[in-house]
Amino acid sequence: MKKAKILALLLTGALLLTGCSSDNEIPYSKTDKDTSTSDKADKNSSADNEQSSLNSDEYIDPDSGFEGNSGSVGSSENNSGSSGNSKDNSGNSGGSTSGGTSKPNSGTPDKVNFVEPLETDFFCYEQNAYMFIDGYFGKATSVKIPSTIRGLPVAQIRGFNNSNVENVIISEGILSIGESAFANSKLKSIDIPDSVTKIDPSAFKNTPLFSEIESKNSPFVIINNYLVYVKFDKSNTDLVIPNGVTKIFSVYGEGIPIFEGYTSITIPNSVTMIGDGAFMSCEVLKSIEIPDSVTYIGYNAFSGCEKLESIKLSKNITRINGWTFTGCNKLKSIEIPDGVTYIGDEIFSGCESLKSVAIPDSVTEIETGDGRYTRGAFYDGPISVTYKGKTYDRNHFSDLYKAINGN
Repeated sequence: MKKAKILALLLTGALLLTGCSSDNEIPYSKTDKDTSTSDKADKNSSADNEQSSLNSDEYIDPDSGFEGNSGSVGSSENNSGSSGNSKDNSGNSGGSTSGGTSKPNSGTPDKVNFVEPLETDFFCYEQNAYMFIDGYFGKATSVKIPSTIRGLPVAQIRGFNNSNVENVIISEGILSIGESAFANSKLKSIDIPDSVTKIDPSAFKNTPLFSEIESKNSPFVIINNYLVYVKFDKSNTDLVIPNGVTKIFSVYGEGIPIFEGYTSITIPNSVTMIGDGAFMSCEVLKSIEIPDSVTYIGYNAFSGCEKLESIKLSKNITRINGWTFTGCNKLKSIEIPDGVTYIGDEIFSGCESLKSVAIPDSVTEIETGDGRYTRGAFYDGPISVTYKGKTYDRNHFSDLYKAINGN
């Protein structure tokens, strides 16, 4: 069965590195990189080369398991000598300009001349037929980051750390804002598209934008109505996320879960998406209710929530993505809503208290494992699973998978 997701981490093979030359023939060098992982939290990113398109429903975790460009490349000079058709206020040559109105709460200035940099302004590499931006060499301070480079879709951006970039528009189609993407830069405003499903909590650290929001009398850092950071308040372990937040992104940054310490979390009806790893390793979280406004829950969303006893899922999700509840040792029961059509890898792995699960008739696709890096939807999970009135024990999960996938 062809998998319905792209897992950006290659466990074997080589990465294609390129400076993104302006010529038709782009120079590159192939560099082998070790992408092996050592623990269960990292194994969510196995190789899958069978998919040729990427969308916001497909998992991509480009920060796990490969070595990125660690230097402050954003402040480097561009020595390519290439020129473009437009300039920003600093006089930098660039690509086409684009203006337009930004989304509410983005703080992006209305009259700033945004430059779309040349491909030579980026350090990027190709992986699984997608481009990953890992550095910025341009001089423009107000930039629109393109959704394609060298004809390939851009999956992730980072490497603007320590740069002079002040205002940014991220093009629709880009999925991830990576670790320290704009950290220690001069970033003042950013416009984030709906396509983004992952923002690393360190992405905006030590920037004017982050400092301005963080200085307000609120534990939340919210950009474009997206919750990207929470300051823990020891005096209150019951957290209420403000109404108006539409997306909750990864909170597992810098080795510390941002929701750590909260025993209960209330999510408002304005939220439509819970990102990959959003509540990962929130070890004291005991209960949570996902409102029906949520239509997408990301990979590893609740993995490692060791004391999670109860969870109510949204009726409007269609996917239970891989490793969603891995390591939820106290979880005794869960109702998978009718309407779910897809169940990912090892969703209940390590859930010692969960003895049985019923999955709705609406499920038509389930991960069976590749025998090497993944082991199927119910590996190390419930003792039995009921589907369409028939109960399967662990010795017959392969029959269950065949019944669902039709092969």
